[in-house]
Amino acid sequence: MATMAQALLQLCDVCDAIDLSKYFLPPGPRDERFWNTIRQLTYNEIALGMSAEIRDRGASCAFCKLAYLALDTKHNGIPDDAVVTMSSFAYAKTHIGSGTDEKSAYCIRINGKVGAGQRGGHIQLLADSASVLGISTDFLARMPKEAGFDMKQACRWLKICRKNHANPCGIQTPPPSDLLAIDLYEMCICLMPHASEFVALSYCWPATRYLTLTCANREELFRLGALRKVMDKLPHTIQDALDCARELPLRYL
Repeated sequence: MATMAQALLQLCDVCDAIDLSKYFLPPGPRDERFWNTIRQLTYNEIALGMSAEIRDRGASCAFCKLAYLALDTKHNGIPDDAVVTMSSFAYAKTHIGSGTDEKSAYCIRINGKVGAGQRGGHIQLLADSASVLGISTDFLARMPKEAGFDMKQACRWLKICRKNHANPCGIQTPPPSDLLAIDLYEMCICLMPHASEFVALSYCWPATRYLTLTCANREELFRLGALRKVMDKLPHTIQDALDCARELPLRYL
């Protein structure tokens, strides 16, 4: 009797007949191309069945299980009788060198028909599997490590951006002025020097009370080393951001 782990490695008859690898590769000259209802240029669209069928097949088919998760039926409001399709599309592009040539990364788009439109999600190839298909690891997914995110990877991304993306990523507007920031060298709040490079953190404010810069404590928090004394009062999101910014390495957060 097959174990559950062995069962999840199997494919149903529908998925077993699909060459999944080609959906992560650039389209060939004979591959069918068309615009879907959400204005994406897609390739090789095929029907997988109705949403309920894919859900049921997912009990024994690894790809159906993945496709149903990508549909996110509850969030996307996709009914059981919605026709589900899969196709390939370029979800990321990078310029090669200083020329106009582009290199694209492809992934699988899973769509469920809802009324006159479509909703769904993506299935991305893992970077570790890219070598099997002979393609670049750029823009591909990476499995998170238990020890945490590898900041060396983020440093490599930043280096690539600074070297190759001067035009698309360069700041076209004047840099912000009179901006308060955390000085990671001095560990205090400061008025950031004009046009300094900095890291911006976007996060949700915690529901519980936490340390906040106010007129009353402004003078204290501007003193050198002030934040070292109150680290336990900062949200963990802020504490993690401080560690990440140091590893990039950048001075201002």
